[in-house]
Amino acid sequence: MSMKDTYNHTGVRLGAFKAFAAADSTTAYTGSAIDTSGFNSVMFSVTANYSAADTATYALSITHSDNGTDYEAATGDFIIGPSAALSGSANVQKIGYVGGRKYVKLVVTPSAAATSTNVITVVGHAILSNPALMPVA
Repeated sequence: MSMKDTYNHTGVRLGAFKAFAAADSTTAYTGSAIDTSGFNSVMFSVTANYSAADTATYALSITHSDNGTDYEAATGDFIIGPSAALSGSANVQKIGYVGGRKYVKLVVTPSAAATSTNVITVVGHAILSNPALMPVA
């Protein structure tokens, strides 16, 4: 069963979050597994605490899995957005998932190391919606 589109039908709201490590290299940071059971839509809202002096950007992507163990990159057919990478001028982004896998993870990949005087914290919120049963606890 395909997920429904939440990117075009949902605003960004504060929810549960995953704080990523300080961006001190170009190593991708992968968030926690999100179990989409009981929901038909998922979107990640991602915010960066940015210093104006830092020029690194942060690409957003999603991996997905049927079993919660074997993850692969979700292809463009299953991704909606983001309109731009996280950067000093675009420090809040959202990325939607419309695939049918049970588990998803947010991946944030820096384009360059943060400057030695700056620490950048990237926080991602998984927003699950269109529940099979309501109300959601």
